[in-house]
Amino acid sequence: MSDLQRARAYLQKAEEDLEEAQILLEASFPDGTCNRAYYCLFHSIMALLQATGDSIPKTHTGAHTEFRKQFIKTGLFAELFSVIISELLIYGKVAIMRLILTFLLRMPVQP
Repeated sequence: MSDLQRARAYLQKAEEDLEEAQILLEASFPDGTCNRAYYCLFHSIMALLQATGDSIPKTHTGAHTEFRKQFIKTGLFAELFSVIISELLIYGKVAIMRLILTFLLRMPVQP
């Protein structure tokens, strides 16, 4: 499997995670919603990292570190993304995850 194929697989998983989060939100399951929203973000980051063809992290913390190095410090993504990811990884608080989900659900979906 090529790097591009792996990136597409991660994006597919991220889309599934987001769809599950929306279903769980509508069914009033906030913990499940937050879990799936977090994994949507994580799988999206892994897709980006895979697409670069560089070192692929084996941990969630490693993914955040690589994302920060390749996309935040270079100015391709706003620092806010790194702050959000850090909060999710370090604290894992449901309130922060709900904030992320709200942010993600309000973003327009690109085909």
